[in-house]
Amino acid sequence: APAAPAAAAKAPDDADDADAAKGPFEGDECPIVEDLHVVARFGAVGEHWYAGTVQDATRAAEGVFTVAFDDGDVDDAVRREDIRVPRLAGGDRVEALYGATDHYYPATVVGVNSRDGVYRLKFDDGDVLPRAPRTSLRVLDADDRVAA
Repeated sequence: APAAPAAAAKAPDDADDADAAKGPFEGDECPIVEDLHVVARFGAVGEHWYAGTVQDATRAAEGVFTVAFDDGDVDDAVRREDIRVPRLAGGDRVEALYGATDHYYPATVVGVNSRDGVYRLKFDDGDVLPRAPRTSLRVLDADDRVAA
């Protein structure tokens, strides 16, 4: 796993005050599903958290997930309590799938629909995607949001 990230928190630009007060991560009630970009503890040891994507959630009822970390490591026994889901707000930088490709493109979150969990994105090339699902996004500063 990569070196320990520096601690940083991002103030949301256009989220409502209630969401802003919740901090940089979704609560424990946030469902963990396949393809969701998260931060997790590798090997369930230490205090360092690393960015990765949930690869397998078939053991969710047991509270165990497989996470493929951004550096290439895979842990097939990550407990729910060792996973955090970064909260997204306006101004956050992400990479997002666009169209029918499996390629990620840099974008900025310009709107959040908390009722149905979709995000309005503006890509660096100027294109706008009005309804991007959370599972199509990778948070660019995900592991920087965790205090070591």
